[in-house]
Amino acid sequence: MKPALTREEWEDCTTGYWFRECDSVYARKGLYQISPHGEAALRLFFEPHGFTREHVVGLRNLAEQMEFFKWTPDSITWATHLADLIEALLPPKEKP
Repeated sequence: MKPALTREEWEDCTTGYWFRECDSVYARKGLYQISPHGEAALRLFFEPHGFTREHVVGLRNLAEQMEFFKWTPDSITWATHLADLIEALLPPKEKP
């Protein structure tokens, strides 16, 4: 699944600022338009009740346990897909 924002866009939006104008969202530092998917990611990032990388890890662990205990393939696919959706809304992992 394609991430909501690239690493560069995350850096621009979290070190500079972004704004909404006429139903479009722009990163001020780079002055480029952000997609609605990117805007959702930014709004969740700054929200105290947004998603975290721990949610993704928990869902992936749940999917592994579901597979081990022979849950239906649809349930395992659902948990994995949900983890992918949440991960796409998160900033990229830190480089080691």
